[in-house]
Amino acid sequence: MKNEPKNNLLKEHLSDLISKYSQSNVLEELAKAHTNRPIQMLPIDLIVDNNFIKKITLSRKKIARFVENYQRNILLEPLVVRAKGDKYEVIIGRRRLAAARLTEIQEIPVIVMNYNDEETLLILLAKARDQLGTNVLELAYIFSVLSTKHGYSHQALADLTFRSRSQVTNILRLLKLEPEVIRALNNEQITFGHARALISFDREKSLEYLELIRVNNLSVRELEALIKAPNTATYNGKDYFVIQMKNKLTIVFNTEEEALAFKNKHFK
Repeated sequence: MKNEPKNNLLKEHLSDLISKYSQSNVLEELAKAHTNRPIQMLPIDLIVDNNFIKKITLSRKKIARFVENYQRNILLEPLVVRAKGDKYEVIIGRRRLAAARLTEIQEIPVIVMNYNDEETLLILLAKARDQLGTNVLELAYIFSVLSTKHGYSHQALADLTFRSRSQVTNILRLLKLEPEVIRALNNEQITFGHARALISFDREKSLEYLELIRVNNLSVRELEALIKAPNTATYNGKDYFVIQMKNKLTIVFNTEEEALAFKNKHFK
């Protein structure tokens, strides 16, 4: 019974945070609060990537616009950072930071905030929720820490991201995939749909399907059809998977060399 008041306080704290960060305009409200803080210039070398999502790859395509703006000396919004030892960790503006590193810029404008880990994660989650082109793995990493370190239930995470509880569960399951599959998803070589279809397989089978996706550029529907009812056909003494869908027949090759040889022979 002694722990009951403490537990109630924790529940109230969690409820308040969920209520705040589940609002669709939370990032706008945070931006208003940030404008009341001074902007300062920091050397880029003093700013580090965000530890919670540093595994997420930022492609050159995603940061190209920011690189161009920096090169043209167009003023961009300051980053939002927090002190991290003798460095500063980026919270908002990760793409801008990555772009700046590709230019000759030595300093960058920042706003320093005193966010703790939980607040930082909730801001990252709101940003990932609202930003176009967010890699689903980013949500998975944030979900995982909020769930294991801060006691957030799958329902709470669903409320924060306007998703169903089952969607949250499926996103978290991505972290159980083989490292090679996670890497392919991170590099956007496969989609969430591809990855989700591979979750239930062992290492050997999931890597086999991953290679078939890459070699044949399989859509999610084609992959699901291949998994559900694999059909084979023999060509030149070898068996190949064949996917038959509406008005379409797909031959699934095992290697790029096989696909190229078939193409050169039959489609000159």
